[in-house]
This record gives sequence, C-alpha cells and structure tokens, in this order.
Amino acid sequence: MHTPTVRLALRIIGEEIATVTVEGLCERLRVARPTLYGEFKRCLGETPGFTIRKTRLSRLCGVLDDKPGLTMQEAAVRCGYSTDSAAIRAFGEICGFTPSAFEKMAEMRGRHMTSLFDDEVG
Repeated sequence: MHTPTVRLALRIIGEEIATVTVEGLCERLRVARPTLYGEFKRCLGETPGFTIRKTRLSRLCGVLDDKPGLTMQEAAVRCGYSTDSAAIRAFGEICGFTPSAFEKMAEMRGRHMTSLFDDEVG
C-alpha cells in the first residue's frame, strides 16, 4: 500500500518524467530527502531515483515503440535524457543490455519494447 506522499510522487513522476528530479520531488512534496527515500523503500522496495530512471526508461521504450521513425536522440530528449548516449547507458544499467539487443529479442518474441516494464511501471 502506498502512502499519500508516494502516490503523489508517482503521479508527478509520470506527468513530468522529462524534467523530474529527486530534489524537485522533495521540494514539491515538502519532505526531506531521507523521508522520501524511506517511504519509497518501504512502499516500493526501491529508491525515488531508481523509480525515476525506470519510469523514464519505460517512457523511452514506449516512444520508440509508438514512433518507429524517431531517432534514438529524438526519443531520448523527449524522455528527459540529455543525449542518446545517456539513454543507452541508463538502459544498460537497468536492463543489462543495449536497447538494440532488447529490441531484437522483443521482435523475436513478437512483443513491444515496453513489455519489459509491464509489471513494474504503472
């Protein structure tokens, strides 16, 4: 069960994924960073920063799925990454492989890239 603070934080993350930061969340929610961290760990089992990175990555996969002609650079910027290299690096850190490797696996299974996050991100 999510606390009101975590629920509101998740809404902000979803609505403002391209610009949201942990510091910005703390300011908007008027809570100290350790408080927000503790509530996220209790409710979600992960940090606010990880939740932001995972949500941003999920959004990136959705953009790439929905707009096949979009370059990685264009999609990355839409989702809050400074460069396509930053997006690729984040993908590797969270998923353990590159977006192109995942895309090939998804194509082989007849699934979209966003299926990686279906159970994890709302």
